[in-house]
Order: sequence, then C-alpha cells, then structure tokens
Amino acid sequence: MKYKKAIIFSTIMIFVVAAAVALGWLFRARYFIVNDLNGLTGETAESGLYSFVCETLEKKYKGKWLFSFGEKEIENDLSANPYVELIEVKKTAPDKISVTFSERKERFLIVIEDKGYVTDSGYNLLRDVAAADFGCLLYTSPSPRDSTSSR
Repeated sequence: MKYKKAIIFSTIMIFVVAAAVALGWLFRARYFIVNDLNGLTGETAESGLYSFVCETLEKKYKGKWLFSFGEKEIENDLSANPYVELIEVKKTAPDKISVTFSERKERFLIVIEDKGYVTDSGYNLLRDVAAADFGCLLYTSPSPRDSTSSR
C-alpha cells in the first residue's frame, strides 16, 4: 500500500472535522428557560419584563456557541432594564440558558430640589420623575402624629 499513511491521516482529519462541526452544532444556545418569580408569564405579563427578558435572550444569544459568552454577560444585558432583579442565570450544556428573575416594585419617591427619583425597597434607582408628575405619584395617609396633634 503506497498511500496507506495518507489514507489514515485523511480519515483521522475527516473524523476530527466532523466531530468539531457536530460539537459546534450541539453546543449552540437553542432553549431558554425563563422563570418570573412574580408569577407573570407570556401574554399575562402586565409589566412586559417577561417579554423583555425573552426578547433579549432570543436576539443576543440564540444560535451562539454556548461557550462564547459568560453568565456575567447575560446578567449585564438583562440588568439594562432597572426593573429586572436577577436571581439566577445558569448555562446548562449542551444548549440551555436558564434565567430566574423578579420585578422590582416602585416603593419610594425621593425628591431633591425639582427632580424626583423613584426607587425600590433596596433604594435601587428605577426612573427619574419630572416635577410636574409628582402629584400623581404621591399618596399621603394620615400619620398617627397628625391625628393626635389636631386635638
């Protein structure tokens, strides 16, 4: 056999290339598991956060090789929306990304001069508010001191 080494070498190379192509196809992100701890999913999601998370994952990560990006990169992309509080981001081989999140609820309005800032209970800034919109955000309830001081 004159070409025995060449045949063995080409056979091995074809096998290596085929294995690389198969692994590349196998380890592409195809499935996303999104868990909203508020219980809102799909079309029932009033806030649109579930849709935001799903669309971000679809646009940026679907079809990408699972090892070409990290969990921290996914967290940074989803944290672009201040209302998303990430609980867990997990990549599972061969082709799944699992995201668990909850919605930050507006709790406080902090007013400094003519500007207002809406925060959640952890004082994470959610949005800015113009002075003209303060009235629709403020809710005052009588405090115990107010009711006793009028006597």
